[in-house]
Amino acid sequence: MAAALCSMAEIYMTDCCDEPDAERQCTAFTEQAIELDPSSPEAFQTRASVLLSKCDPTAATTAILTSLSLWSLTDFNTWPSYQTRLATAKILMEVDKDDDAAAVLETVLKENDDDLEVWYLFSWCYYRMGNNGSCNNVDADADAEGDCNVMTDSVVSIEDKVEAFLDAKECLEKLLELSAKMDPEEVDPAMLQHVHEMLQEVSQVVAQHPQIVQQIEDAHARGDPSMFQDVDDNDDMEM
Repeated sequence: MAAALCSMAEIYMTDCCDEPDAERQCTAFTEQAIELDPSSPEAFQTRASVLLSKCDPTAATTAILTSLSLWSLTDFNTWPSYQTRLATAKILMEVDKDDDAAAVLETVLKENDDDLEVWYLFSWCYYRMGNNGSCNNVDADADAEGDCNVMTDSVVSIEDKVEAFLDAKECLEKLLELSAKMDPEEVDPAMLQHVHEMLQEVSQVVAQHPQIVQQIEDAHARGDPSMFQDVDDNDDMEM
């Protein structure tokens, strides 16, 4: 029943969004779903979607983190549906929780590593990390007008930027490899254009910093993927 109510809320956020009482109906269906099943990740994920549509990213962040807390990233028996996890990752990115989004996308990738959307979201997530989380629209062709996402004030070091862009580059190249095997009509041209634009940018940055790339590759070979984290933490402590 809770899932059905969430579906109704989604309908009023999309197909029936122009209805005079669409916002009220979305809220009502969502809150009924949570009341019926307060342990439902989907219900809280839907609440986050509704709150974002109202331009309330702070409350949306609370809702999506609550949704995430209701299942385990390491226990597939607790995982919500594939589509719910995809939607959760998108919302996490919209509220500037890219690390959490990447962790959720890992669970989706384990279920289907041939999904272009998953690789696109992964690459976009890493691209955002390298750009200080300043690129907030999850959809390549999203209209910037009405964007009410969370912005970050943190500063990304050049080492972290290169590391994030290396990951983005790997995901982008994997996406293009998969898309080349598909019927062109099955691939979104807007997404492909955005992929090529991102790949050009991240490739340029990576090419400009060969020493950092070598350090990262050496660290990964040693099984230390977070080689720059300790440096950043120490810098923060000294400030």
